[in-house]
Amino acid sequence: MASLDESFSSKLAMSDAICEDGVEMPKELAPVIEHLKKWRTANNLSQAQATKVFNAAGLPITLDSIQNWEIGRRSPTPLGALALAEFLNRNPRIKTPPTRRKKRNE
Repeated sequence: MASLDESFSSKLAMSDAICEDGVEMPKELAPVIEHLKKWRTANNLSQAQATKVFNAAGLPITLDSIQNWEIGRRSPTPLGALALAEFLNRNPRIKTPPTRRKKRNE
């Protein structure tokens, strides 16, 4: 039995990515997501703030989507990636980033 366990753990250790829900995790982020991360950094935006910017511009992108894209769990649909890339290229700088809501204790 020990050799079976060792064999299984060896395969896990040697695999490129561990699967979640039976779906293999991507090895690299899509170029549009790399661009998104750089854009957020350049504009000093959190993922939540970026969501507000996208929604205000008519892009129905959720915070959950951004989080999943940036960690490589999911990728945007081809049409969504195209719309996102166009937005990022047209809006390299955000003039007034959305403000964060204050916590109740502040």
